[in-house]
Amino acid sequence: MQIKEIIAANKSRQQEARQLNVRAGENLFQVLSATDLTAWVVERLSGARRMTEIVNTENLRLPELDQELVGKILRDNPDKLEVLNREVAVEYRGSGYAPLVRIDFRGEEVKDWRKLPTEGIRLPSNREVVLYSAIDGYGYIEAHSSQFVQKVQGILNKQQWEKFVSSADKPTITIPDPAQSSAQIPPVCEHRYGTCVATEQPLVAFGTVTYTPKSYWSTEKFETKWFEGGEEAAAEYSKACEAFVAKRAELAQLAQKEAGNIREVTIDRRGQYSKPELNGSRIDNPESYTLTPSYFWGDLLSLVGEFGRGQKAFAIYRGDSPLLVYLNREKIEMVLPKVQDLIRTLGPDPTSEEKENFWRKLEEFRTKEASEARVIRQECEALEYARQETERQRLESEYRRKKDQLAPKGGGMNSLGDALSRLGL
Repeated sequence: MQIKEIIAANKSRQQEARQLNVRAGENLFQVLSATDLTAWVVERLSGARRMTEIVNTENLRLPELDQELVGKILRDNPDKLEVLNREVAVEYRGSGYAPLVRIDFRGEEVKDWRKLPTEGIRLPSNREVVLYSAIDGYGYIEAHSSQFVQKVQGILNKQQWEKFVSSADKPTITIPDPAQSSAQIPPVCEHRYGTCVATEQPLVAFGTVTYTPKSYWSTEKFETKWFEGGEEAAAEYSKACEAFVAKRAELAQLAQKEAGNIREVTIDRRGQYSKPELNGSRIDNPESYTLTPSYFWGDLLSLVGEFGRGQKAFAIYRGDSPLLVYLNREKIEMVLPKVQDLIRTLGPDPTSEEKENFWRKLEEFRTKEASEARVIRQECEALEYARQETERQRLESEYRRKKDQLAPKGGGMNSLGDALSRLGL
């Protein structure tokens, strides 16, 4: 046989072995690489350098494939396969890929994919095939046959879910206002949004209020979300309820502060220029208290001046801004309701004009303790002066009376002086 025919036969044998290995899904036949094939031929040439020197050209032929094994591979991995009463071609691909079957599930066979066996479709060799199929309403889907139904089910049901969550016709879930003391998170809302394409069971969405805490990436917020699973919705509902209760308490406390509340404070003055001091902090920049009237600091210093340094006092606050200061708690409690009414007229972010108007009205409730104490002190001083003046006048009168008694008639100055000395006058 001509050497060219042997080379062509070797190529054909290599190609057939390669195809059989692909069909079998494993390397059952040896396929020599170009380098190995060259080495194999050189060895069998036995040193021959010319065609005429080749003793037996048949030595250069690759061994025939095991026909029994070839037959088994062809039987176990056929060219065609029956799927749902349809004969379809089987495609054998490269190493690492399962055999593939192309089948159309559109038109009259639109729901036939639901009839696929749960164990999948297998060749006589027990190799599972992959289905590549056109699905009505979607496109092409590829999956192992045992997973094909679940994949189609997931995709088509997901389409229904995405349509539902993007729709404006979802049931309304109202987010309660945590500023209301009786407000509560509504229970989880269940709503049927579709039907499972595989089981024809209802698809139910679970809607609830969720809570997102403040973080570097997000602000604190309550919002509504829908979930495919009831357990996930229930977990989010529990977290939202817990956060809502905490938020409601926080807002109630803040509302109390914003509405005006009484706090015990320590008042004093410090430094060469008698700067006001509140709770141990010297106030160098009163403007930092945005809602505190300027006369507050004057009242503070007046109380310190009249009653001494380091006094315990009571102040009405709105938020972090002190408004009025008293030494007497009963007095400040009496004016608190009226001050709270005045505070309610302010918005959350009052303008400069609104502040000025607020301060003018607030001035009506300023403490008079310092001025009252000053008046009392002045009255006491006046009484003391009057008492001392009366006593002085009495003593002078007594002196003159005794002086007159001791002075001898016609006596000289020496006898009078002696008498006064004896009286100690």
